[in-house]
Amino acid sequence: MTAENRVPSSPLNISDLLGDPDGFPYPPWDVVAARVQILPPDGHSAVWADITRQWLGAVRARIGDSFVVRESDHFQLLVWADEEFSGQLLRHAEYCRR
Repeated sequence: MTAENRVPSSPLNISDLLGDPDGFPYPPWDVVAARVQILPPDGHSAVWADITRQWLGAVRARIGDSFVVRESDHFQLLVWADEEFSGQLLRHAEYCRR
């Protein structure tokens, strides 16, 4: 159910937008949204998932190896690197969503 470091499936790379204000990667979301809007609408959900995956990956790289990016079908987490805890959290989030 979880995956770490999935290969990006969207055509949108935001690495050029991941500035480092205050020492933390943070993209200008309005610029990101404008880039998404020029893509076909039927792929927006996948593109946004990839964008947040890129952003969380950049934050994880900044804060260190004690954290990981984990995800399920509907959720993405930047979480302490504890497989059991993150798995339980994702399962609970999916349960609540259902």
